[in-house]
Amino acid sequence: MKPLERIALEGRTNPKGIPYLYLSSKKETAMSEVRPWIGGYISLGLFSTTKELRLIDLSTGDNRLMFHFTEPPPQKREEAVWSQVNRSFSYPVSPSDDKADYVATQIIAELFKKEGYDGVIYRSSFGGSGYNLALFDLISAQLLNCQLHEAKSFSITFEEFGNPYFMKEENGERMAMRNKIVDIRPIEEPEEKS
Repeated sequence: MKPLERIALEGRTNPKGIPYLYLSSKKETAMSEVRPWIGGYISLGLFSTTKELRLIDLSTGDNRLMFHFTEPPPQKREEAVWSQVNRSFSYPVSPSDDKADYVATQIIAELFKKEGYDGVIYRSSFGGSGYNLALFDLISAQLLNCQLHEAKSFSITFEEFGNPYFMKEENGERMAMRNKIVDIRPIEEPEEKS
């Protein structure tokens, strides 16, 4: 539910000891964001805002990584910057990640807060079309009701990322060996034998 003051852990937008309220647009998104294990219980609350909020919406742009091989026009440059900011806020982190990974987004969030914004909206890497909302002031929203849910199953897809490595023993020491691509060309079709 609402985090306790002074014992708040660091998050995507908040530094350690300064609690912010993290909400999601869909219950599936909220439950996925806490990364429960199968059989784990999730306390899910429905919140209502207590005032009109001034928010930075990072979720509206393209979430893909953009490459430009020539200097893009100003509008495309701005789109690329905002897209990268959203990607930075959306990138999933795990409890084992280095807490320094949060610093960049915490600094950006503090800049928005200093400019008078009440929070940040950003896309979720979980839950399909859902998005997340981080409110800087805990009293900006109040709990209306709460339900307990149990995680029953997950659907995860995998894709290889990076090159595999192989272990090789040399002079009594085990060493990791990686494949290195040295040439790319079309595959030559073998000649048909008659």
